[in-house]
Formats: sequence, C-alpha cells, structure tokens
Amino acid sequence: MGTASRELGPLVEAVAAELRARRAYLNLGLRELADRARLPHPTVSKSLNGKRVIDVEELGRLAHALEIGPDVIMRDALANLKKRGFEIASYIPSLNNADAADLRRFGVKPRLSVVPHADTDLHSVDLSNDIDLAATEDGSHIDPSRGES
Repeated sequence: MGTASRELGPLVEAVAAELRARRAYLNLGLRELADRARLPHPTVSKSLNGKRVIDVEELGRLAHALEIGPDVIMRDALANLKKRGFEIASYIPSLNNADAADLRRFGVKPRLSVVPHADTDLHSVDLSNDIDLAATEDGSHIDPSRGES
C-alpha cells in the first residue's frame, strides 16, 4: 500500500521526530541507521522525515537499530503530542462512526453475530464478557491443546 493511500497525520510526524532525536543522540548517520535496521536508505530517509507511514515491522527494526524499544518511541511521541495540546482520541475516528469499509481498512473482520446496530452508542456497550473468550468463570484459562472446553 503506497503512501498516497494513507493519511499522514501528526502521529507520523511525532514518531519521525522521536526517531530523528534518537538517531542524533547516538550520532548515527542515515546510511548507518539504514544498514543497522536492514532497510533501504530511501525508506529510512522518508520515514525519518515524516514523508511516509512507518509500519510496525519497520518501527521495530528502526527502534532496535537505535537501541531502544518501539514502545518507548510510541510513548514519547504520544507524550509530545499531548504536551502540544493534541489529543490522539480526536485524531482517530470514533468507533461510533466506523462502517464495514473502515473495519476492513483496519483489518478487522467482525462476526455478524456481534456487530451492533448502527444506532448503538458503542461507548455504552458492556464488552467485559467478550474480552477474553478463553477465560472461565473463575478467571483461569482454557488450554485448547488439552481439549478442555
């Protein structure tokens, strides 16, 4: 999927800024970072300049090459957005407005039996029973490899 088909928003720039800061801290050249991450130089250049969406695999490779966890990159990027007064919840579309096309775009294939009516306010739906389908009433887990049910 090319960059043109994805929205490049403030989170992309915030993640890129964190990656650039870490690269500068380690005094790594762009080519050295690309080599360490085993990614093409143009990909790393565009990613660090906020010109393309960084997928999870690339973020993992870049973070590893920068000797830091991808979770730290994301945490710091989100914290910096929040410091600037930007709330990520306002950027990500509400599930109340999600339709089948949105769900497909995010790789979610809902079961028809659990798709609520379009007028349902999803913020008020109790999903506590749907979260861990393998848990029993006492909180223990079913081991499918042992044939438990």
